[in-house]
Amino acid sequence: IIFIIPLALIMAVFLNQKLRGSSFFRGVYFMPTIISTAVSSMVFGFIFAAYNGVLNGVLKAIGVIGQNVNWLGDAKTAMWSVLIVALWAGFGNYMIYFISGMSSISEDVYESAKIDGANGIQTFFKITLPMLKIILMLAITGAFKDYESIMVLTNGGPNNRTQVMFLYIYQLIFGKDVGTNPQIGYATVLSLVAALIIGIVTAV
Repeated sequence: IIFIIPLALIMAVFLNQKLRGSSFFRGVYFMPTIISTAVSSMVFGFIFAAYNGVLNGVLKAIGVIGQNVNWLGDAKTAMWSVLIVALWAGFGNYMIYFISGMSSISEDVYESAKIDGANGIQTFFKITLPMLKIILMLAITGAFKDYESIMVLTNGGPNNRTQVMFLYIYQLIFGKDVGTNPQIGYATVLSLVAALIIGIVTAV
């Protein structure tokens, strides 16, 4: 949320100016959202692979690193790697949300603000942003429920470094490892708690 929302908002402001080529860039940035999460996560798994990975190969070729880095297996880099995937996958989605929200704001509101003497910055922070708060709510609740890419890339590892709430619930229900007995009762309680947390955030 900290990275995606500001970047998506800034890009939405630029692409909402009806500049030449803006429709093309909207499509390019939105394209990752229509790709299956499992497929895109597998692609990034090959990119971040410790051996024969694309990222390690490029960084070694330009002299940035001398030996392979285990991006998804090292506790220091695993979460950052997952965040990059989440940023790539979610950026275009929220950008489109912001553009749609800006387009739905009546021009009469902006005209009234100009008549009252508001400048561009004041108009943005006093009118545009408050009327887009629903998108922030969607981003927060969506972040709580996002676990598919983490399950494919790290399955919560290493040492639970990338573990998130809904992935933990999933693992409890279906069994984290082969032969592990599902803990349906405990998972049900955690699901209710998770639903309560999301409900409180949505209400706020």
